[in-house]
Amino acid sequence: MSDKETPLKKQGESDGVWMTFRRDGDEGHCVIKGEWTVGGGAVRSASLEWSGILSSNLDLRAFRFSASEIESWDSSLIVFLDLCRRELADSGKGFDPAGLPAGILKLLGMCGSKRPKKTGSDFSLEAGVEFFETGLGRFRETILGLACFWAEWLSAFLLLFIGRSGMRLRDLIMACRSCGASALPIVTLISFLTGLTMAFVGSVQLEKFNAKIYIADLVSLAMVREMGALMVAIVMA
Repeated sequence: MSDKETPLKKQGESDGVWMTFRRDGDEGHCVIKGEWTVGGGAVRSASLEWSGILSSNLDLRAFRFSASEIESWDSSLIVFLDLCRRELADSGKGFDPAGLPAGILKLLGMCGSKRPKKTGSDFSLEAGVEFFETGLGRFRETILGLACFWAEWLSAFLLLFIGRSGMRLRDLIMACRSCGASALPIVTLISFLTGLTMAFVGSVQLEKFNAKIYIADLVSLAMVREMGALMVAIVMA
């Protein structure tokens, strides 16, 4: 036997790849170490180590975490610490992050909001009836608003047709001019730029099939049938 022998570990203590654990009275001290990266699979491996530590030290009151031996870390470490915190909370044990750096504590605090748990007892007949009445009221208001809109539009059209509209003829001509000739420059510019972009994008794809001759057909059909009416409607709205 050699002169130097490895000291025996106390019961419940471990020295894993991602953390070193030791007992300190009724508390446990977990020292996180290694390189924590998303692509390195640290969360999965460390979760297995943590499950073994927690299951073999159920008599402890709290667990203290520190990162004195860590080399580098990213969001995977935050995910792991949040997992440990939730498991300890479910087990009724304390989570002490005092030994962690300030940056980790800040990110850990941002993901510390608890989601309310839904249980079957939360549903009641009164709540269901209230929800149904609220939805029915909103639906009725929507239908009434739509009906009033079309009624006002039809009434205004009939008054215009019989010559009793409240809008002056001069105002009508000005509105038609604003929606027609005055909107022509901006509609033309937008149509030109959209067609130019469509031709450029289409040429890249059609070139793979030696079909660049169809770019003009693509732009003309798309602008006349689909994009033209859509852009005019958006600009006029």
